[in-house]
Amino acid sequence: MVRLLGKRTDAAGERIPLVTTMAVAIAALCDFPAYVGFGGVSGSAILTALVALFGIVSLPSLIAAPRGAVRPLLPFALLAIWSTFLAIVLGTSVGGFQTILIFWLFVSVAMLTASYTGSLGLERLRRQLVMIGWIIGTGYALILVSGGLGASGFFGRRSFALEALVLMAATVPYVINSSKWARNLPIFLAALMTASLSRTAIVAGALLLTIRASLSHQGFRRNRFLALGFLALAAVIGAVLTIPFVRERFTGGDQAFQVGGIVISSQGRDKIWAAVLQGALRSPLIGQGPGSVKLQVASLIPGQAEPHNDFLRVYFDAGLIGLALFLWALLALFTATAKRARRAPTQIEAAPHLSALLALVVFVFGCLTDNPLVYPFVVAPLAVIVGISLATPLPQKLNTMKSDRAKWRTIPVSASAANGTYTQ
Repeated sequence: MVRLLGKRTDAAGERIPLVTTMAVAIAALCDFPAYVGFGGVSGSAILTALVALFGIVSLPSLIAAPRGAVRPLLPFALLAIWSTFLAIVLGTSVGGFQTILIFWLFVSVAMLTASYTGSLGLERLRRQLVMIGWIIGTGYALILVSGGLGASGFFGRRSFALEALVLMAATVPYVINSSKWARNLPIFLAALMTASLSRTAIVAGALLLTIRASLSHQGFRRNRFLALGFLALAAVIGAVLTIPFVRERFTGGDQAFQVGGIVISSQGRDKIWAAVLQGALRSPLIGQGPGSVKLQVASLIPGQAEPHNDFLRVYFDAGLIGLALFLWALLALFTATAKRARRAPTQIEAAPHLSALLALVVFVFGCLTDNPLVYPFVVAPLAVIVGISLATPLPQKLNTMKSDRAKWRTIPVSASAANGTYTQ
C-alpha cells in the first residue's frame, strides 16, 4: 500500500499515487470509453468503478496524512457518504450508482494526490495535464476536419468542451516560466471549443482568455482585464448577431429567455428544469435517491435523460441536505485554493492554486447548464488539479495587501522553465 500511495516523508520525490495516475488516464480518454460496452456496462462506468473503489480502499491511509490537505475536502466526502446512505435506504439505479462512484472518485483522488505526491511528482502531473490537453485537442481537431463545425465523433463535442474548459483553466496561469506548449494550450483549446459550437464553452473560454491576457510578469492587470472583458463580450454578441451558424446555436429553438433584447434558446432546458423542480417537491428534504432525476426526466421529456443542471440534480436526488453539502463542498474548495493563491509569496508559487481556482469556476459554470458532475473525464482531472493545490500547506497570512503585491512582483526565473511548469 505504501508503494502505491507514495511516501509522504519523501517530499521532493517523484512518487505519484496509483489512483492519481488512473485518474490522469481517464482524462486522456475523454468520453471515448462511453462508446465501448462490456456486457451492457459502458467502459466509462467500468473505469470509474475501478478508480473509485481503489481510492476508497486507500482512504484509511489518510489517518497519517496532513490535516491541511484533507480538511477542505471533508464536505465533499460528507456528500459522498450522504448519497451512499440514500442509495442504501431508498435504492438506486445503475446511473445513480455511477454518480456515487464519481463522488468517491473525486474525494479519493484529490485527497490522495494532495497527501502523497512529492514535489517532483507534482511537476510531472502538471506536465501531464498539459500533454492531455494537447492530446484531446488534437483528437477533436481531427473530428472537426472530417465532420465540420460542431461535429462529434470518438469524442462528443459537449464532452470535449467541458473537459477542455477544465484543462484550459488549469493552464491559464502558465504565462511565465513555462514552455510554449503550456502557454499556447489555452489558445488552442479555446479555438477548438468555439468550433464545437458549445455555448457554455464559448462564453467561459472567452472569459478564460481574457484572464490569461491580463496576467503578466507584473501580476494581474485589472484595467486590462476590464478592457479586454468588454471587447470579448462585444465579440461574442457580435458573433451571435452576425454569424448565421453561431446565431442558430444561441437563438434557434425554443427561444425561452431574453437577455438585453437578444432572444436566447434553452434547447429545451426550461422544460426539463421545470419538470425537475416540480418533481423534487415530492421529497424536498432528503431527495428521492441517487439517479432518480434521470428517471424523472426520461419519463416526462422524450429523448432526454439528464437534468442539464447539476445543482438541480443534487437537489432532486439528495434533497436540500445534499444540496447544502454540495454548496458547502464547493465553498470549502474555493476558499482553500483562493487562500493559497492569495498568500503565495510569488506569482509562480501562486500558479497551481490559481489553476485550481479557475478550474473550479468553470466547473461550476458548466454545472449550471450541463452535467459535468457525473462525467468522470471532467471530475477526474479536476480532482488532480485540486489535489495539486492542496498538496501545498496553507502559507502564513501576509501582513498587508501592500506586501502581498510587492512579493508578487518578485518573480524568480527558474532553470526548469523548459519543462513547462512552475517551480516551488
